[in-house]
Formats: sequence, C-alpha cells, structure tokens
Amino acid sequence: MRAEPPEPEYRGGTVRDTLVEILEYLRQSTMARRDPTSFAGAVADLRSTPALYDRYCAQVVAPRRARLRRLIEEGVANGEIRGDVDPDLLGELIIGPMLSRAMLHPDASLDDPDLPAVIVDTVLQGIAPRTAGT
Repeated sequence: MRAEPPEPEYRGGTVRDTLVEILEYLRQSTMARRDPTSFAGAVADLRSTPALYDRYCAQVVAPRRARLRRLIEEGVANGEIRGDVDPDLLGELIIGPMLSRAMLHPDASLDDPDLPAVIVDTVLQGIAPRTAGT
C-alpha cells in the first residue's frame, strides 16, 4: 500500500470555503486511485493487519479528524455553525458522503467539480445558526 500524500494547506476564508476545499482534495485524491480492486485491497490490508491499521489511523485519520474538528470549532466560535452540534459527528456528516461514494458505491460519479460544494452546503443548511422565528 502506498502512503497518502499530505493534505495541502487550505486557503482559508470562511469555514464553508475550507470545508469545500477539504472535500475537493478528497474528491481529487479518490478519483486518482479509483480502481475499485486496488482500493478494496488496500482497505482489506488495513483491516487484516492491526498494526498497519493502527498506524494508518494514527498518522492519517487522527490528524485529519483533529484538523476538521478545529475548523468546525472555529465555525462555532465565529457564528457560522450552531454550537449544539457535536464537532466529530458534523465532520462525519461532511466527509461521509464522499467516502461513501469512494468505498461503497464505486459506480457513483465523482466527476462533478461542484459535488464538494453541494455536500457542504446541504449539511450546513441544516446546521446554520437558528434565527428568531425558526
């Protein structure tokens, strides 16, 4: 299994824009290695070798989750995201659709460059701060 490249530095701006950039990176990296057989093999290797799985989680998954959690907490602090949503759950709600397409639905299209924005906007509309009367 080859190592994953590090995530790029995101340009920033709004939390929404950064979330779209994160999903675009995920979309592009998934498209680059979309061969379902090699992807399934890599996942099987990870799951069947606990030390490899633990290392992957520690070096790839945990830092990405922590970065996403910090970004979501920033969004709560600056009023872009409601404060009553668990940051880890929200991260999964944002990342999950792209991972689902990559891992569970290999025939699902990742070709649409608007897909990251559609996913982020769909989730954020459900977690936007409540205004009076809503």
